[in-house]
Amino acid sequence: MTDSQIIDFIITAYRAVIIPLIFGIIVYKKMRVRERAFFYLILSYALMTILQNLTHQSNNIYTIYLGRSIEVILASWALYLPFLSKKTRPFLVGGVSLLVLITISEGLLVSNGFEKYNSVSQTLMSIFLIGLALYSLIKLRKNEMVLSLSQEPFFWFALYIAIFHAGNIVTFATEKAIMDASNDLLLDMAFIKSIIYVLGLILMCIGLWQIKKRPTSSSIN
Repeated sequence: MTDSQIIDFIITAYRAVIIPLIFGIIVYKKMRVRERAFFYLILSYALMTILQNLTHQSNNIYTIYLGRSIEVILASWALYLPFLSKKTRPFLVGGVSLLVLITISEGLLVSNGFEKYNSVSQTLMSIFLIGLALYSLIKLRKNEMVLSLSQEPFFWFALYIAIFHAGNIVTFATEKAIMDASNDLLLDMAFIKSIIYVLGLILMCIGLWQIKKRPTSSSIN
């Protein structure tokens, strides 16, 4: 692929969030509360994509870090909502608050030139969300009410979080080395990230499809 084709693919990949967004709007009435939390996450992705396109010609560092903060809040809420308890709530709130604080601090440092753009906050966020996703999947597996994981929308949504952020850790871990080695490889890294993003959208759509197949009468919060 030529550089222009790769760039076109990357742009199209991130704009493809409109597909699960429209799908989510269609099946919204069938969603349970925990599934609507994931829908709001999809909506935030779409809004951040629009905002980043609008600020493409200017400094969009604020948009990037704002998107990270919103993502960790919504993703944590969506993953932990079905299993939230009084004992574990303080740990969740504390962890999310700390990540948001780190993300905002890093964003301010980068935007004011005190530090180069890096992925420390993103890496920490990904580790946190992977752990939360795996915890949720284990709890879901132990739920006697769930007869088939493949037919449970929450399974696909949690799997998306785990796989997407695992891919993020791999790409972000090698990002600095690639930047130091050759700027030409940055486009290849962005291409890999966009592929991971598309795979995540596919998992989201599979989860939404499971909601679509559900009888309307079973859509209980």
